Amino acid sequence: MSRSSNGFVLVSVLWVVALLTVITISYHYRARLEVRAARYSLDSAQARMTARAALERGILELRNKTVFDALRQDPTEAPRAPSTHLGQSWAQVGDLYRDGGLLTPGDDFVNDVAQYHIEDMERLININHVSDEMMAALPGISLPVARRIHYRVTGDADAQVNGQRFQDISELRSIRGLDDNAWYGDGDEPGLRDILTTYGDGHINVNTAPREVLASLPEIEESVVDDLLHIRSGPDGITGTRDDIGFSDWQAFSEQTGISGDGLLALQQFCKFNSSCFKITAVATRRGGMIHSECSAIVEVPDGSDVARILSWSEESLGSP
Repeated sequence: MSRSSNGFVLVSVLWVVALLTVITISYHYRARLEVRAARYSLDSAQARMTARAALERGILELRNKTVFDALRQDPTEAPRAPSTHLGQSWAQVGDLYRDGGLLTPGDDFVNDVAQYHIEDMERLININHVSDEMMAALPGISLPVARRIHYRVTGDADAQVNGQRFQDISELRSIRGLDDNAWYGDGDEPGLRDILTTYGDGHINVNTAPREVLASLPEIEESVVDDLLHIRSGPDGITGTRDDIGFSDWQAFSEQTGISGDGLLALQQFCKFNSSCFKITAVATRRGGMIHSECSAIVEVPDGSDVARILSWSEESLGSP
């Protein structure tokens, strides 16, 4: 065989080897991608199911709220009316892994969370039940905007136009004349998105309402709000801890807070002590937080009931393989 033939065979063999090498590498790379995709799919499913489990744990917390309240009450005292306040167990952030003792050293989930957080939706002002007096006290709402909101909710009987309640507070953005300053807030003024809701019976829970909401109530002086928040926060002076104080009737409220006269009358007109509508937000992670799944629901638990009715449910997953 000539040298040229040998060279051709050698080049051909080298090309075949190179081609096989490329094919092998490409298959190996593809296999690695498929393994990563499968792991990501499994981790995402685990995060999603764990978030759902955390949310269900939050629902169980609300269903058992009346039981927990009864256990905390002094048996020598007369039974108190139901109340919802920030010193109760539902108001504390829970974690399925750590609270349940499910993690051990070296556990694959040790750097992950499975948390749930419950918010009282009746700590806010329900836009579907706002009186004219309350509407006039809300920040950033002009008289024309107030009229458009009222027309949207109640309709017009003379024109045979039915009212349509807001299903989500973001729908307020469609009201003509409502600007960004009113929605987001401006300086020291709270934004409407921070003080309004579409859930609840229209009365505000005085035990859980934040400063911005209390300050928006008609005829309420700033000193009354300061006194109420100070007493509500309990001995440690920090809102949202286990020693927070709640009230269940107006007589005890007045005696313990010292609030009376016009301030008490204004609170009695717009406020209450117990809530039945809550938002639960559950978050679960995998791979130390690289994969994130969130699940939220609006849940209604009628007074004195252990039945939870889910009004809405949403899920979202974030992360990359």
